[in-house]
Amino acid sequence: MNKIPLALFLSVFCISSYAKNDVSSISRTSIPPEKNMQKSLNKSETYTYIKCAYRKNKDKAFDATSSWEWGRAGNSSNDYATVSGHWYSSAILANMFYTKSTHQEIKDVCINTLNKKDISFTDLIPYASDYTLSYYYSFWNEGDKIPTIDIGKTKLDRMVVFGDSLSDTINVYNGSYGTVPNSNTWYLGHFSNGLVWHEYLSKKHIKVPSYTWATGNAESGSGLLFSGFGQQLDSFESYIKKSDGYNIGKTLFLALFGGNDFITGSKSPDDIINNYKNDLVRLKNLGAKQIAVFSLPDFSTVPAVKGWSQSEKDKLKNKSIEFNAKLNTLINSLKSTYPDVKWIMPNLNAAFENIIKNPEKFGYVNSKDTCLNLRDSSLDYIAGASPRAECKNSNGAFVFWDNMHPTTKTHENISDILANEIKLAL
Repeated sequence: MNKIPLALFLSVFCISSYAKNDVSSISRTSIPPEKNMQKSLNKSETYTYIKCAYRKNKDKAFDATSSWEWGRAGNSSNDYATVSGHWYSSAILANMFYTKSTHQEIKDVCINTLNKKDISFTDLIPYASDYTLSYYYSFWNEGDKIPTIDIGKTKLDRMVVFGDSLSDTINVYNGSYGTVPNSNTWYLGHFSNGLVWHEYLSKKHIKVPSYTWATGNAESGSGLLFSGFGQQLDSFESYIKKSDGYNIGKTLFLALFGGNDFITGSKSPDDIINNYKNDLVRLKNLGAKQIAVFSLPDFSTVPAVKGWSQSEKDKLKNKSIEFNAKLNTLINSLKSTYPDVKWIMPNLNAAFENIIKNPEKFGYVNSKDTCLNLRDSSLDYIAGASPRAECKNSNGAFVFWDNMHPTTKTHENISDILANEIKLAL
């Protein structure tokens, strides 16, 4: 969540689904994708190809390097899989491909493709693309036969996430033309060495696709270069207007802002609360029925503030304490005012504190230092860095990957801890 001098970019990302549609819109062609991306996408195009992105070394958690293959159709290694649907627009910076194919169908194409090539992989992510040299675009499932799951009395077909680099999976990477974060050090578009918390929540617990409008470096309020909550909502609203059959009432919304507000933005707890007040009501007015807003952890424990004085650390810690109390008051007020919405406040603070205070319980060897051997510069995100020997020897069993961001192991642990809390509230 450190400041990164990048231009604003907003797209969305999705991962796997866990059911199949009655009618597949996946086909095949012998025509290969073009290599070089044009100045614009063909908005009238009725199909696209599948880029199967993956982390290369599933046995070495400290190795974040990635690669990708074109999805292939059937048993032929010559035919390319194509997905029917339509693009959001002809823009190349911010786009998305709408399709009636489920994410599981698309993911299955990638699994079959990589298995046939005897490629060892993990953290598989399918992206939409018409060109070899292009951005990574998401597939948005639309239509009247979208797979759903039931959790309690709630029917869900997807999750949508708003936030900063703790939740960003590709947006800053696309916006920086593939330079930030360095993909040899951070897993493709992620500010970690693998999947992040909401991807694990999707993959292991809620089991519906996860889409993120989160962008690295975002604060809760509007920003000139990095979009805050309201600006992310603007983008979300513009995308859903072009989706056929989208039922917002079947979406679980999750919002996590605050680290940048406190550490680099010098904002107060009231600043974040006021931003949340406006944007959460706006989200409710769009028709949202399930909204989760996370408490904040004690940021005084992160490596980024290791050099701060004790009084500065205490002030930072107290900001989270004050914010969490005021967020609890806000959520209770929203519950009273809008009882038709399920308002959820997952206790991220308690989950993170549990990990920090009991690292051995979760299999960590280090809960204070970064896995990466960093130069303590924002340029690290461009130049990259190598893991410390201790981190390699423990196979990435550190709480922190870099100065501000957890390892994928920590993201998974947080997801595991909070999953039941979220599910019980639905």
